[in-house]
Amino acid sequence: MQIGPALMLSNSTRKALDQKENTVLFVVDNRYFECLQQLDEFHCLNRDQIDRIASMSTKRAKEYRLSRWLLRYVLDQYLSLPDQASINIKDRENLPPYCPQAEAAGIHFSISHSADLVGVAVSEFQPLGLDIEYRGKLREYLNTAEQFCSKDELNTLRALDPNTEQSAHFYLLWTQKEAYLKSKCLGIGAMELGTIEFKPADQKNTLANATLESASCYHAMCFLYDDYQIALAAQQIRRFNLVEIRCEQGVIQIANKYPGFDLYRFCPNSN
Repeated sequence: MQIGPALMLSNSTRKALDQKENTVLFVVDNRYFECLQQLDEFHCLNRDQIDRIASMSTKRAKEYRLSRWLLRYVLDQYLSLPDQASINIKDRENLPPYCPQAEAAGIHFSISHSADLVGVAVSEFQPLGLDIEYRGKLREYLNTAEQFCSKDELNTLRALDPNTEQSAHFYLLWTQKEAYLKSKCLGIGAMELGTIEFKPADQKNTLANATLESASCYHAMCFLYDDYQIALAAQQIRRFNLVEIRCEQGVIQIANKYPGFDLYRFCPNSN
């Protein structure tokens, strides 16, 4: 089974994937679900996944199918296998999906979804964590923040305008912590979230220079994508590409995007 012309990567995107120090994030919107169903590869689910979908709501089933298709499509760009159907993706309770072929090839990935957006981040040289949050959710920001913020973070959040600034900063803090936990393959309850406190990195640093820190430190690249806050956490983020999959007038398109971002640093062992 071959990928059709509509899903062929551009030369620049293929070049980015071929550079082992690159971290690449693929995103697709659930609004393109019907368009993507025309792909034979979209329907490559194993028996366990088909059984799992049977118990889901229609909305959750669409989200699940889209996320597993995107993960399979992304891994297909890195693995030398006959077709996408050969990629073995296993779901695990309260853990991210697992692919033995990716592990054997040294391919690290992280998957996240919120509202209509699904994303898969991939790296060939280090574990990484991805978190996506839709900023349009109605929340009691301060009540929720009290459960996962440090004292300093909470004071900063409380000082912000609740009508214009508070929600944006809340999602920034939340995605940083969630992405870090994912990079360590840990669940939300695995450690005290208030101890995970990212600080702004020197904005004059390039991606490459910003990673020349202690080996115990982690970096979080944070940026907005439409109405979503995205955070990508790893020890070293040397180069970054965002690959967007869209559907315009029934034609699937793939394009590179170059979002502006803010860089943050967290050193777990620092005093």
